[in-house]
Amino acid sequence: MVILEAKSENKDPLDGKEQARTYSKNLNVRYIILSNGNLHFFWDLEKGNPQPIDKMPSIEALQFNSRHKPNPKNLIVEKIEHDYVAVVKMPDYQEKPDWQNTKTRISFEHQNKLKFLRPYQLKAIHAIQSAVRKGNDRFLFEMATGTGKTFLTAAVIRLFLHTANANRVLLPCR
Repeated sequence: MVILEAKSENKDPLDGKEQARTYSKNLNVRYIILSNGNLHFFWDLEKGNPQPIDKMPSIEALQFNSRHKPNPKNLIVEKIEHDYVAVVKMPDYQEKPDWQNTKTRISFEHQNKLKFLRPYQLKAIHAIQSAVRKGNDRFLFEMATGTGKTFLTAAVIRLFLHTANANRVLLPCR
């Protein structure tokens, strides 16, 4: 399940990358751990470069990763509109009389805490879909304070979970 390439303490664990890649190909193993006893790197050959780790991954975590098969096509074809998050909270909001009446619509949104994606947020999500179409799997948003990064993140999380391109999400907060 995992190749462990160990180097002596005075060597950089990444020095063993190509040697470990050869072993991995010969044994048809997806995961590699590169270590010098002090520094450790986990390398999923299907997902890019080695990443530093503080502890060794459990067998359960490796099995979980092996079972998860993202489908980028689902992510690309998912229709994203301004109400992509609002429909999670209230799927039938458009049928409500207070929504249909333009005079009561704003108070209806506030009362029901419905939020809608702004045009530039939609554009950002569509940019993710376009990037996935081109084969990319890493994304970076740079947005000014007050532009709704947290809400945009909620929409992106929904996109990845709804299309089965993620099973769980870790969102660091400061």
